[in-house]
Order: sequence, then structure tokens, then C-alpha cells
Amino acid sequence: MKKKIIFISGMILLSLCGCNNHCQSFESDSLEYKRSEKPQISYQVKSQLQPGSSVMLQFDITEQRRTVIDTYSVRQTIDRYTPYEGWRESYEILMGIGLLPVSLCSHILNVVSFGTFPYSMAAAVTDISFAGMNPCLNIESTTRFKEVPQKTVRKQIESKTEIQTTPAVNVPVEIRSSNGALRTVSQRNGIALINMLDTKGFGPTIKGDREINVHIAGSAIPSDTIIIERVKQRLIMQISEKLQAYHAAPSGTALYNTVIELESLQAGNLAFLLEKEEMAKNNNKSQFIKEFNNMLNKEKGKSK
Repeated sequence: MKKKIIFISGMILLSLCGCNNHCQSFESDSLEYKRSEKPQISYQVKSQLQPGSSVMLQFDITEQRRTVIDTYSVRQTIDRYTPYEGWRESYEILMGIGLLPVSLCSHILNVVSFGTFPYSMAAAVTDISFAGMNPCLNIESTTRFKEVPQKTVRKQIESKTEIQTTPAVNVPVEIRSSNGALRTVSQRNGIALINMLDTKGFGPTIKGDREINVHIAGSAIPSDTIIIERVKQRLIMQISEKLQAYHAAPSGTALYNTVIELESLQAGNLAFLLEKEEMAKNNNKSQFIKEFNNMLNKEKGKSK
């Protein structure tokens, strides 16, 4: 019983003394790519007065994302080893003892054959035999080895900028002059539309300022500058007067007449917005709705 206890204790101590069987060290070369976390974003805008309109501006906005991509060559020194497992000694010691005479014979064969039988094979058998007989070392294994990186050398070999251009979607757009500002947001195709007047008749050009700065995505620096021709400026002033006159004395009849006048001044979109806004606001006022519908019916009667 004591011998059995001593044997088990000895095997436990041996397993605690076991170490990894270092197989080889080798170098691995690879390429590593690193992209900048926050790409630089810039906007390009083309501004124009929409054809057929005296007050609507159109902006074609594109978004440019600049991403820096750095390329590194990575050389890594890696140690490969077979991890120690004590229970394997139950058969590896016997295997090592059995391979010892094979190892001796292989070296003799190498000598008498003047190297025809390669020394590397004889050395391999010897390594297996001695590793097997060593109770603190497992035989090298090609199926359960582990690798541990020891040294990594990283060197940058290239840096380039990748530019991706797409339509700018849902980007704030502001037209601004010394007299005020109006805002809109770009649509799915990167196009933004904005009237130079609101439905009250106010805007950045109504006090004679013909220079409009276009600001994209809240930038303090204008992305474009538009100069309004004096002919267009006079039309804008007329439209502003019509709108302000309507709001000074709103009614269903005045709304209809104002809409017709705005359309004749090439401000159809603004006329539509005014009509939609006022009809919704006065939806519960029967007299207002009645007056507007009467004007519509008169127009229909004239067209027959």
C-alpha cells in the first residue's frame, strides 16, 4: 500500500515538474491594414436657380469621405511547443525505452552507410526516444502544438487616401445673407430645394441684398455664393409684397387671388405651400373655406 502511495505521489510530483517541449521558432511575415477611425468628410455643392422659378434655389450636394489607409509589414517571431500533460507519460516512457535501441541502430546505420541513411532521421528517432524517457517532457506532437508570439516588428510601408463620393443625404443646407437665413435638408438623391422667401414673404434678399451664401452641414465657411440678377430681384420683391399683403388681410378670396398672382410671377411652388398652409390653418373656418371654393367655382365656370 505504501509503495502504491509513493508511486502515485511520485507521478503527481513529476507532473508538477513537467515543462513544455519546445519544438521550433520561426518567423511569420504578413501585411496589416489600418483605416482611420474617423474619415474626413467634405461637401461639394452646385447651386442654381431652378428653371422656371423666380424664387426657388436648387442644390446638388455630394459628400466626399476621405479615409487614410496605412499598410504595415509585420514580422513576427513565434515559438512552437508541445504542452506538457502528465498522464501521457504512462505510455511515452515505455515508448521512449522501446525506441532507444532503434535510435542506436539508426546512428550506426548512418555511419556504415556513409550518410546514405540521413543523420536527420537518426536524430529525430533519438529526440523522440529521449523525450519519451524524460518524465518531465512529452514527445513532440504535430497535432496538439501551441504557438506563442515572442517578438513583433511592425513597419509602415505605404499610406494612401481613399476617396468615396456619394450623394449627400439628410444634410442641413442654409442660405444666408446679412438680412437673415432660411434652412432646408437635402433629399435622398442629394438634391436640396429651398425658396428664397417663406410663406410670410420674408427671406434673406427682400431688403436689396443680392448676394447669398450657401452653408452646408452647419459649416461657418460658405460652400458657395449666389448672386441674384436684378430682374429676379424685382420679381422676388413683388412676390414678397403679395405675400405680406395677404397676411395683412387674410381671407379665402385673398388666398385664391394671391395664389394666382404668385403663379403668374413664377412662384408656383411657393403658391402651393401658401395654399396648403392656409387651408390647413383655416380648416374650421367655414366662411374662409366658402370664399375660397367660390373663387374656384368661378374659375371653373370661366373655363367652360
